Amino acid sequence: MENSSLSIFESNEKILFKLTKAAFHNSCGSNFVTLDFYENTHLSGTNGVGKSSKLNAIQIGYLPHNNFKGVEKNFYFVSKGKPYVASKVYEYHFPDLNSYIIYEFQNPHGTFCQIIYRGKEELSIERAFVPLTLDEIYDWFWIFEKDDELGKPTHLGYQQLIEKITQIIQALKQQGRSILIIEHHMNFVRKVSDTVLFLDDKKITLEGTPDEVLENSMVKENYLG
Repeated sequence: MENSSLSIFESNEKILFKLTKAAFHNSCGSNFVTLDFYENTHLSGTNGVGKSSKLNAIQIGYLPHNNFKGVEKNFYFVSKGKPYVASKVYEYHFPDLNSYIIYEFQNPHGTFCQIIYRGKEELSIERAFVPLTLDEIYDWFWIFEKDDELGKPTHLGYQQLIEKITQIIQALKQQGRSILIIEHHMNFVRKVSDTVLFLDDKKITLEGTPDEVLENSMVKENYLG
């Protein structure tokens, strides 16, 4: 099973956006598996070991959908012309809160990873982006202890993931770099943001510190419950 190109948005033969790696942590029937896509890639193995499902999962990293509802339409998870049951597809990719699919991309600004994990709502997924390579965050998902050549998977829960991303953002801030974050988890917003812009009906309606915006009566009543 081959994939000749996983790059898109080419301009004058210059690749603007390219998938270079994908990793499956407690996902698609694997404890932890990494696939490299620097050149043409060939996956070989017996039936039922997950070749097709892992290649098919690549689209999750490209498409904007935030849940697995309507999988036959949004992701075309179909077998022999019949769609898979959404709940079964979801559980196969994200069986628990320690399940992740990680995509490493390259663009003209460098390398970054997109981490997709199980969301809080039914059949939902959430995404986190970090300006690091997969090698740099490898030990988030697989660790090697002393005299252990095989290693073992980690148990990275949501809070541990957020703590690691918070540390990255704070380190970038110390370097004097500005960061634009789109986020719906308000505790995280309070922790890492200096300025919050609140959008309503495609317009910026509020701007201020996290406390000023998130404690606003209109925001609390209509959006934060």
